[in-house]
Amino acid sequence: MPNQPASRDFTFSVRVDQPSGDCNRYAFDPNAHAERLVEVLHVAERRPADLGTIPNTLTPDGEPVLVILLVTVPNQPGAQVEARPIALLAWDGVESPRVVAVPIVDAVFATVLNHADLPRERHAAITAICPWRDPFWQPPDAAIAFIRAARERAASKARVEEEKGRRLDAAWQADALARSGRPSDAFSNAEHELRALPYRFQRYVAECLVPSERILLFVTRPPIRPKLQASLTFWKQSRESDGILILTDRQILWLEDALPPDATMVHWGYIAQSGAIERVRAIAVDPGEGASHLAVTFDSSRGDQRVRIVFPSDRHALLQDLVKFVSRWISGTSTRAIRRVYTPEIDPLGNGSARKDKSVDSDAFGDVRGQLTKCIESRLRPSERILASALALSTSERPKSLLVAVTGYRVLLAEDRGQAYREYRIDALTSVTLRRSLVGCLLALAHPDDASVDAIRIIFDYPESDQFLSVFSVVRQLLGQPTARLLHDNPPAPESGRFGYG
Repeated sequence: MPNQPASRDFTFSVRVDQPSGDCNRYAFDPNAHAERLVEVLHVAERRPADLGTIPNTLTPDGEPVLVILLVTVPNQPGAQVEARPIALLAWDGVESPRVVAVPIVDAVFATVLNHADLPRERHAAITAICPWRDPFWQPPDAAIAFIRAARERAASKARVEEEKGRRLDAAWQADALARSGRPSDAFSNAEHELRALPYRFQRYVAECLVPSERILLFVTRPPIRPKLQASLTFWKQSRESDGILILTDRQILWLEDALPPDATMVHWGYIAQSGAIERVRAIAVDPGEGASHLAVTFDSSRGDQRVRIVFPSDRHALLQDLVKFVSRWISGTSTRAIRRVYTPEIDPLGNGSARKDKSVDSDAFGDVRGQLTKCIESRLRPSERILASALALSTSERPKSLLVAVTGYRVLLAEDRGQAYREYRIDALTSVTLRRSLVGCLLALAHPDDASVDAIRIIFDYPESDQFLSVFSVVRQLLGQPTARLLHDNPPAPESGRFGYG
């Protein structure tokens, strides 16, 4: 539609706290693979709108942004509703106004672009539930600016907390939690032994694990001889490197130095390759001449990927223990049944849309990101949202800027100012690799096709690595979701076939 206001393209997620009227409350039943009615919630006083908040926002009063959500049917508490703003309610002397919004999936509000489009009775009813009298009705643009400022305020506070070391310790960091004096869960031997690793590997592990993840076992690999190094299939290097294979309750993670430390004492960075335990179809360790070879096969809806990693022969017993651990997750029969479900843990600071590289011109950065984001958002369904995104700016090696975005079930790539577009379903991927190094950075998504395995390779500069670390983390967590769950929550749009899944 021509001349559409910008507020139509700006959406956000609202968490419903207080429904406007009686409603059903549902919960997912993993045994029946269906939503089950668990409660009929009756409210004492009906309102003209649901009341909710916007996650990861902070007003000047230190609270999340409050939303008056106009609905035709009340939503249950805790429901996430994708909405767009139509107005901002403000008062003299009050620093935290209210955002008035409508659900984007409700056709009743399709023609409501601002508060002037509301019926007089509904307009008056909203004013009546406000905590202060005589509000100022401001346009949607004012609401957009207020939300963006609240997001930046929350991100800034989180950065300050992180710098001061007041963030909660991760569940697997046994040593840190023990020093804090707080009671904690029992830890595995592997988690207690992490302190023995070189400091750089402790830092690499911290970047590649999410807070609730638990480490079950790890196997270190000392620098190997060049003749053994040639057996590495995924990364071939001419110099020796340390490595560590980590088994958590969610992934098999292989970490190695991008370059071995030298006399400069510089940590050049690392290469991380991750595959979900749910994707392991086979795993075995084979002894060789002076070496042991670990072979892991990851599957997808399109094919398999076989990863081989070489270790010195003295690691054979540890590798056998790892194989026994992983074998417990491998089903004896081929099945797509849902074994477990967890929600990806997403750091709002890690989302590329929340960060800007200070080394590039901010106006040019925003213009490129805006064009590519618009290309991707035009292909999203109303219920689909971007979980993480990263922008690789154009360089001499890569003449066109590229934006990669991750949603609940696919990875989308746009480049050349939106003229080129590709997408790949998560269930068609087998593993994800991140090279985060001062000597070169790369994100690679393994994408089997029949008998071969292609890699979607995205080269980026080191200052952009925070964004790509977020994409790496979200993709590798989504790899653990069974295909049935991914497609249950995010069924493909009817027209999606014309874009061609990877």
